[in-house]
Amino acid sequence: MPDFGDVRALLQRAQQPSWTLWVELCELCEGWERADEFEHVVRPYVHAHTARWEWDESLMAAPRSWVERIARGEGAPVGARLLKKLDLYDRGVEDDALLRALERGHLLHLRQLDLSQNAVSDEGAKALGEHGEQLGLLRRLDVSGNVIGAQGWSAICSSAGLSGVKELRARGNPLGVGERVEMQRGALRPEVLVLDESSLGDGGAAWVLRQLDLSRLHDLKVRRCSIDAEGFEELLDELDDAPLRRLELSGNRVGEDGIDALRHARWLGELEHLRAYEIGPSRDAMRRLARDPRASTAVRREAASAARGHYW
Repeated sequence: MPDFGDVRALLQRAQQPSWTLWVELCELCEGWERADEFEHVVRPYVHAHTARWEWDESLMAAPRSWVERIARGEGAPVGARLLKKLDLYDRGVEDDALLRALERGHLLHLRQLDLSQNAVSDEGAKALGEHGEQLGLLRRLDVSGNVIGAQGWSAICSSAGLSGVKELRARGNPLGVGERVEMQRGALRPEVLVLDESSLGDGGAAWVLRQLDLSRLHDLKVRRCSIDAEGFEELLDELDDAPLRRLELSGNRVGEDGIDALRHARWLGELEHLRAYEIGPSRDAMRRLARDPRASTAVRREAASAARGHYW
């Protein structure tokens, strides 16, 4: 059974940080059984060394053996308390496996969690929300390409433990499908929100945003979400208080009415980036937007290009 002396000896022998060293350290800690000792003795010692080496947090990721273990539903080992990043992309993770990983309580120090392209449904999303208190340090959460519907989305957004997430990616989920519960603004306050190719349903775009605290949102991507002009106007109403700087809405049939509604957005003058191609007939509205003095220079330039038939 490993002990603190083994960890200390390994790090003292190391001349510089490397992925090989990190994997060796994880393998050494895999069989640890005393969670309290690991949390209060081993982890602070390792953290002091990685901080001294200015080790990039992205390197402090789960080795393959741990990823496979978690994906199989065997839970995370005590040593996972070292991790800053857990990449479970396309590992076939289902709700039960995610729940077991969270129930062990060893993912306390994650900064990045990638669950994209798996089989996580509303039940798995609810587990994320319910165990959010152990993910309080999480800053980037990616649940793209799963089957999370309206109930799961509400559970994630309302979790106070996940309120520190700055970048939330939920591309390709049926977020607007299922029973929608109206509630006050959720706990999540993302700065970057990616909803591309999600099934939102009638009025779903506005409802999805209504589950979030948008006071810090500056980057929104809603490409190919089947949003029509009316849905886009409702979405703009929800974004009224957001400090938006980047907006991508390509592939939604918002047309002339949608672009004209965009001209009344409070943040139009501060918008630094706009992508709106394949949105239906909108050339005249783009010309009006290109001449609108309230629009930022970047928006007027891109609108003028679109009006000439140049799609960006």
